[in-house]
Amino acid sequence: MVTELTMHDMQPETGLPPDNNMHVVMFYGVTCGPCKATMPHYEMASNFFNQKNAPVRFHRIHAWEEGEQKEYCANVWGINGVPHF
Repeated sequence: MVTELTMHDMQPETGLPPDNNMHVVMFYGVTCGPCKATMPHYEMASNFFNQKNAPVRFHRIHAWEEGEQKEYCANVWGINGVPHF
């Protein structure tokens, strides 16, 4: 299962709890054609690792959302285009 994140979920003080999992994050845009084409495959990979009980967690964050979140993704994570992993 792919979980949706916001910029607040990725802050050190409010973010994901520390664990022994590998976290894969997809930065996407709602109107992005390549993002729409990639998402089913990303979901399939997430489901595969989940079924195997592998320590891999899949997340996504809307990096093209206008305003503060877009600026956060660009400034903190260097996201200039989507999709980006």
